[in-house]
Amino acid sequence: MKALDALIGRRSIRKYTNEKIPEEKFYLAVIATPPKFHFEYFEKLKEHTKRFIIEKPITINVEQARKLNQFANEANIIVFVNLLRRTLKH
Repeated sequence: MKALDALIGRRSIRKYTNEKIPEEKFYLAVIATPPKFHFEYFEKLKEHTKRFIIEKPITINVEQARKLNQFANEANIIVFVNLLRRTLKH
């Protein structure tokens, strides 16, 4: 988190779980929940940021992935998919 704070120049990292999402804009949203919630949280947060990191798998089905990709392209949103390598054999 210190590296991200240094990158954006302020202490603004917050963790939201089931709380109401505030109306402010975010620099970056990280979605690291069970996959069945990824698309739902993307939908809730897309008005708050243009940058996302979403844990793999990005969605639970191809239809949701296509919708997410289409909206991201139309709204100029950057989406990165994260893969935790600790579970992979080296």
